[in-house]
Amino acid sequence: MATAILHFHDMLQLAPAAPYIKRLETWALTIRTDIIHQKEQKRCSSPTISTHNSGDVATQKAELIERQTRVIESLAQQVRSLNQRVLALEDPRVKAPSSMRDDNRTESNSAAIGVCKPASDRRSGAKAPSSVWYELFSDLKGQQQKDRRRYHEAKLAVVYMRIYLPRGYDTGLEAGSNLIDFLNGQGIKAKAIGTVVKALKGLHAQGKLNEHIMAYRHLQANGLIIDPSPKATVHELHEKP
Repeated sequence: MATAILHFHDMLQLAPAAPYIKRLETWALTIRTDIIHQKEQKRCSSPTISTHNSGDVATQKAELIERQTRVIESLAQQVRSLNQRVLALEDPRVKAPSSMRDDNRTESNSAAIGVCKPASDRRSGAKAPSSVWYELFSDLKGQQQKDRRRYHEAKLAVVYMRIYLPRGYDTGLEAGSNLIDFLNGQGIKAKAIGTVVKALKGLHAQGKLNEHIMAYRHLQANGLIIDPSPKATVHELHEKP
């Protein structure tokens, strides 16, 4: 068979009407017809494949459009919320959105947590030393229970003021003024009780109050100071080396 196919062109020129040539031509036509039929089947099946592919592409496009729609709706909601916030800030009569009120409450709580100063300090503000001269004895037990730090500072402030009365007791105003003048002479600028007590503690530890402490005891010994204060309010000072 291979020899017949190999010499087909030569035999076709020598004897085109031979049975051998007819049989090979018929066989070649059969093969050609089969090949053409297979190609037609492939072409017929290809639209089905493309239909499946186009279906997948359509599904992907639909999912993409759906995702984009959700994103656009979310952005639109944020824009509406921001517009409401701007209107609420510009006009107090406009009701702010709930999310804004929640955010404001969260920020307020965070700010309150972050503040270190006691609430009593923020309400009362700074007080001069002379103001606690009477405050200390007005309600001793209640004040001690209400704010122990405040009570301790007031107690020490009165003690320090006592040693700055050159002629015995006059008023808390004079003692407080003398005490502030002494601190100014030391280059210390302090007026509120907390800062005054802190500065005087440091000077006391350095022995810079020894002269005033001895002068106070001298006035006591000579009967120039009559102090009916309860013993619980008296904080005795001693000289420092």
